[in-house]
Amino acid sequence: MKKGLLSYGFILWVILASAGAYLLWSKYAKLRFGIDLVGGTYITLDVGVEKAIQSNLEERLLSLKKNLKRNHVPEPVSAKIENGTLTLKFASPADVQAASPIIKTSLSELERDVQGNSFIVRFPASVEEQLKANAVESVRDVLDQRLNKHGTSEVLVATKGTRNITIELPDVRDREKA
Repeated sequence: MKKGLLSYGFILWVILASAGAYLLWSKYAKLRFGIDLVGGTYITLDVGVEKAIQSNLEERLLSLKKNLKRNHVPEPVSAKIENGTLTLKFASPADVQAASPIIKTSLSELERDVQGNSFIVRFPASVEEQLKANAVESVRDVLDQRLNKHGTSEVLVATKGTRNITIELPDVRDREKA
């Protein structure tokens, strides 16, 4: 009798061990380990934050030109955006004076300076840093949404510093595929 119970106990133990192994193996097969455990590709991207500043200045320039035209004030003869600075060159100092109130109203949050026939406009340092941070964060969000479409992937997308984004692709060895 004892021998029969031991046989059934052993068979039960084998069945339970097999079922447990199957459950663990099926879960293990679905796990995706991070780059620190399985290796992979680590990519650092530089975000063109200067383009975000330039784009914002371009939008403001278009809006300013519409306001000048609407108020029948002479428009600048040239406009140049360079290194985060918008330089508006007018035909004469009188045109600068005529445009000055509209520029001050339209671009109130920007730093303004008059030099001869030119009006020079730039973002204050704090606003410029915020625009750059927003640009990096929005690019990071887009990359995160595209790389982790269904929320099941383990691709890490993070900001690094003030202008870089790092991407960790576990188990991807081919840089071209990455």
